[in-house]
Amino acid sequence: MAAPSNYFGYPYWTQLLVTIFVATQAPVLFARDLRYRTIVLYFARPVSRTRFVLTRLAALTTAIFVVIIAPMLVWFACALSTGVDSGLHARRFGAALVGVAILSLVLAAVAGLVSTLATKSGLALAAIIVVLMVPSAMITLALAITTELERPGIGQAIASAHPFSAVAMLVSGVFGDPPVMPALPQPGGWLIAAAVLVCLAWVILPVLALVARMRSVAAL
Repeated sequence: MAAPSNYFGYPYWTQLLVTIFVATQAPVLFARDLRYRTIVLYFARPVSRTRFVLTRLAALTTAIFVVIIAPMLVWFACALSTGVDSGLHARRFGAALVGVAILSLVLAAVAGLVSTLATKSGLALAAIIVVLMVPSAMITLALAITTELERPGIGQAIASAHPFSAVAMLVSGVFGDPPVMPALPQPGGWLIAAAVLVCLAWVILPVLALVARMRSVAAL
């Protein structure tokens, strides 16, 4: 079995399926309590708003991580059973493991935030899919154009606007894996630091916004 181009290619190319799973689970954890006002009962007790949000965020992050990583473990086990360059497979799987963990947290935070804004489960489900998938299609088209124009810097800036492509660039830049698609830039030099900062922003900003949103709702 040949060495895989990139294990992180699995969540990248199945992002529609991952998004559908996230969209069906996030409203259950974040929207339902707001719609039926049971959130007031939670905070009638001495429960920290931040702890409440982070606990549910951790549950959703774990669920997303398990759903993504389970098929990758099967892929990795099959790769090791062939005895072909197991060290390379292990390094690339480890890199993908880090990427999936970051991606899971970002998707959970973004989906949770959207769920608190659109409190009806059906509306929240549709909104999450739109927020995550519509930009993905537009970014893929824009990356194809920047590749033809030989503008990798512009391509990286465009790709950083979406969590799937931003984390994919982080994995390829930090760990030296090949890009998950030819049009996706592979950061080098100071651009690796930029990719790290972008992914940190994708993690921190949605989490802070989610905590702030939940606090404002609970204060009503």
